[in-house]
Amino acid sequence: MGRRRLPWHPLRSLAGRLLLAVGLPLALLVLIGATIDYVSARRLTDASHDRVLGSLAVGLSARLEAEGDGDLERHLPAMLQAVNRSLPQDQLHYLVLDRGGAHLAGEAALAALRRPRGAEGDATRYFSARLGGQALRVAQHDYRGPDGEATILVAETVNGRRAEARGLLYVAATTNLLTAVAVVLAALVAVRFALLPLNQLGLRLEQHEVDRLRPLPLHLAPQETLPLLRAINRLMGRVRGAAEARQAFLDGTAHQLRTPLASLSAQVALLEREALSPEAAARVAEVSLATRRLSHLAQQMLSLARAGADGDDAVALQPLALASLFEELASSQLDTALARQVDLGFDAGPAEVLGSAWLLRELLENLVSNALAHAPAGGRVTVRCHSPAGHAVLEVDDDGPGIPLADRERVFARHVRLHPGQGHGAGLGLAIVREIAHRHGAQVRIEDGPDGRGTRVRVDFPPLHRLSGN
Repeated sequence: MGRRRLPWHPLRSLAGRLLLAVGLPLALLVLIGATIDYVSARRLTDASHDRVLGSLAVGLSARLEAEGDGDLERHLPAMLQAVNRSLPQDQLHYLVLDRGGAHLAGEAALAALRRPRGAEGDATRYFSARLGGQALRVAQHDYRGPDGEATILVAETVNGRRAEARGLLYVAATTNLLTAVAVVLAALVAVRFALLPLNQLGLRLEQHEVDRLRPLPLHLAPQETLPLLRAINRLMGRVRGAAEARQAFLDGTAHQLRTPLASLSAQVALLEREALSPEAAARVAEVSLATRRLSHLAQQMLSLARAGADGDDAVALQPLALASLFEELASSQLDTALARQVDLGFDAGPAEVLGSAWLLRELLENLVSNALAHAPAGGRVTVRCHSPAGHAVLEVDDDGPGIPLADRERVFARHVRLHPGQGHGAGLGLAIVREIAHRHGAQVRIEDGPDGRGTRVRVDFPPLHRLSGN
């Protein structure tokens, strides 16, 4: 089965956490900076345009002194039209009032915006106002000259200055945003670079699945990872100790079980040769069958325990030809095949794997025993190995009843038997096969037998160089 991938979540990723920890404050700073930049741009553009308005108002006051002939109404519009052409986005309005507030020139509607005259040193003032639904910026100049006093108002719509402020804002905000993105990207690159030792640590831990759980070296590890590495080494030491204790228990149990079971089988065999009454002979036959079942079950349970992924970390893997196991298998299974009147055949092609001889022998014996148990009298069981596409393949065919498609995965579970009334197995054979196959990095699957009859169990081993590291 493949590794189950957890859904990605930023809080489960160091890079994601950094992105949130750095990105969110930066985004807030960019927003605050944009607000400050816009306010500053408004002030700058207002100050620049206000100076222009003030200059126009002062210029109009100079025109008052030059127009002693009363021809002011004709000359001022021409002057303001020339200024308007330089400000296409805005409109200029003006009004000239005498000391008593009488209209001298310009738009009389601006009189509503007039402010009281200021002190002597405050001749020009600036303020915002609205007139006729338009937002205006107004410069009011209080003129005091040799010809008398007057009030001059010059008003401008604010479209141009707002556009300039937005332009300044766009430039500043773009610069700030690009800076923030550059900072986040640099931080992500820095985190990935800093995590390279952890990635190497992960690779070492994966190799320890087949490397006897040796302690991880500490001399090249970053200081920040030393507590983690020391904890991992302590854990691996405990796991290694537990595995060694388990292996010692299994070896002792196997030795202790084999001896009394072998003695019991021998005594039952001798008892079967005695002249017994029919009732006693039937009971001895039942004891003999129970003894064989017990021996088979004990052997399978010990094999399953030793073949487990954590059962024996010290198993030596070496290049091995699968065909070399066939001869011993034939001699051990031939009597069973003859008793069941099954034709047991072997087709040994070139197929080399990196594996453990005794584990692969257990795998073969369980596959062949299972096939013989389900093949009908007069049927056939064929064991073959070959190397298509550069990797070894082991196949065991029988012409028995077959396994339904819906049950082909279920039969690999422990203590599962599709036909409980047949044979004396405990439903552990295929479970042992899968455990040993996984120990060798191989995949097991069940297919239809030849010509669609019976069952084929296929074991695909990885290429030899993948496990050997060549």
